[in-house]
Amino acid sequence: MDQEIFFQNFLVIGKSVKPFTRRDPFRTYKWGSSNNPTEITGTESFYSLKVNVRISRFLECKKLEHFLVGLPDGETQALYDFPGVLDDVLFTNLLRAKASLSSTGDWRWRNQDLQERVQILRSALGYSSWNLNLLYAYLGNLKYELILTSRRIRPFRKFSGYVKTPSTVGSKQNREGEGYDPEIFDRMNFEERDLVPFLLSPQEDYSLLGFSAESPIYQPFVKLLRERKEFPNEFKKLLLYRPI
Repeated sequence: MDQEIFFQNFLVIGKSVKPFTRRDPFRTYKWGSSNNPTEITGTESFYSLKVNVRISRFLECKKLEHFLVGLPDGETQALYDFPGVLDDVLFTNLLRAKASLSSTGDWRWRNQDLQERVQILRSALGYSSWNLNLLYAYLGNLKYELILTSRRIRPFRKFSGYVKTPSTVGSKQNREGEGYDPEIFDRMNFEERDLVPFLLSPQEDYSLLGFSAESPIYQPFVKLLRERKEFPNEFKKLLLYRPI
């Protein structure tokens, strides 16, 4: 084999109160861990998840649990390492706001304000409200086992550079520009909004979201936010990103 793998160890870093039974359906997922860079250590670490719900529901449950009651360090790192989690603009702003409150000692009396601001933004984005009842409903139906595995990898055999024919290395045509993704391209003209001032505001000060009062969309935005209504799709992006 070009690559030989020797298992080192594995660690169960999270599991549900209810264990799996033989008849329980489940899904499995794997993703890399940032704890052990392969290039430096010569080993790789990855998470293996066995769960009875879709991965989107599992992530939603863990984000909610992390916000309301907190997660163990191992599960927190696994959540952060899952692809796309830290690209969630609202979630990352929420983490920053929570960290700010924790560092100032204002967590107890300001936590309710923070939760109210979160519900305003989640309603505008068309998301369900985050509360303890929802968390208990998620956890009551959730079965999972999360394992962190570390293993040593032998280096690949070095490629000599020899090829039998030019066709074995593919076409020589310049394919630069292929694979254009409109969504990625459009984001080049936007940057993430700083939602923390609004999340930490004792009052519902919508000017802290970064919209100019002279903007033609300011009044429609404020009206929808005050009424706790879902934004039209074209407005949702502007709530999380601002033009550069």
